[in-house]
Parts: sequence; structure tokens; C-alpha cells
Amino acid sequence: MCFYAVHLTTFKVVDKKMAKCTAIQEPILQPLRAYHQVMQVRGMGSEHTVFALEQFSLAEDKQLEVTLYERNGGRTLTFYVTAEDLQIAKKIDNLKLKW
Repeated sequence: MCFYAVHLTTFKVVDKKMAKCTAIQEPILQPLRAYHQVMQVRGMGSEHTVFALEQFSLAEDKQLEVTLYERNGGRTLTFYVTAEDLQIAKKIDNLKLKW
């Protein structure tokens, strides 16, 4: 059975358009909490994890880059969250978690 073993998930704010030959260092945002953190995803499957990040601003020319790194492998999965995506996100009021 094919699966993707998640080793690490990183979050950073990056420019939407980056010029070639530019050396830029984006600080990595550390998650404050993670709920139902998935460590393995089956092939053709899907999973959900909720990460709580410290409050940050996301200008129109920036986006949140989320990268998942595979354990003992070379595959990475990267996707981007824009300010527009965050504006349509649902607010969670009553999330009861045990820390």
C-alpha cells in the first residue's frame, strides 16, 4: 500500500512573485499547537490537521507557504494560502482541546 509519511511541516510567509537570482530569507513560523496532527497519509487519501499559529499579517503581495516533508524520503508537498483564503475561512469559537 502506498502512503506518505509526514516528517515535518513548515510554515512561512513568502512573496507571491519572486524575482530570479534573489537571495531571501523568510523566517519559519512555529506552530503553537496542533490538533489531530497526521503523521501518515494513504495514497489517494486525505487527512485534516488544525495548526494554531501566532497572529501574523498577510499583505496582498504575500502568501503563507505550507510545506510537508516526507520521512526518510525525498518527496515534499507545498501549497499556498492567500489572504483571500483566510478571509473566507470559518471561525472556530468552541474548540475544546486538552493541552
